[in-house]
Amino acid sequence: MKKLLLITAFLLGMYRLSNAQDFSKFAKGDQSVYAGVGFGYQFDQWGAVSSLPEFGVGYDMGIMDFNKIGVLSVGGFIGYKYTYTSIDDAYGKAYKWSWNSYIIAARGKLHLTYLKFQKLDLYGGASLGVRITKGNITNSLGLNPLNNNVSPIVGIFGGAQYNFNKNFGVYSELGFDVAYFTVGVNYRF
Repeated sequence: MKKLLLITAFLLGMYRLSNAQDFSKFAKGDQSVYAGVGFGYQFDQWGAVSSLPEFGVGYDMGIMDFNKIGVLSVGGFIGYKYTYTSIDDAYGKAYKWSWNSYIIAARGKLHLTYLKFQKLDLYGGASLGVRITKGNITNSLGLNPLNNNVSPIVGIFGGAQYNFNKNFGVYSELGFDVAYFTVGVNYRF
């Protein structure tokens, strides 16, 4: 019963914070920081079979207002992903490969302000950056480092940001970017 009361109080508080104001419009000069978890894109060597979700943080700033269409924002993104796989060879020896991937990218978004949704910011965008991969192979002889790799990444995505109040919201993105599907929180100032 106590948990139900706490959950109810939390939901009522969130409702009160969000009231009926429109917090959706991203404007020129607005800044946003966000953190999220991405799923579904295995971008490492040999079609790796297992991986942890991608974790990332980013920053955006509205730089140009296209009066009837929307606001262009630019920013950066830093992410991390761990991927691994293992096999047994014909002699019964296990080999394990693992990769740590670090993503650094510039991102641009077009926030579609001509669509009038209360508390909802719809956007599309593109990214361009690099992925730095460090790998290891473990076998019966121990841990051996693989060659490190730096490769370009290019992506496109679409997303929606739901704002609880003027500053705080949640977002989700779909696309061919760092992950197929990303969810997270954002803070606008």
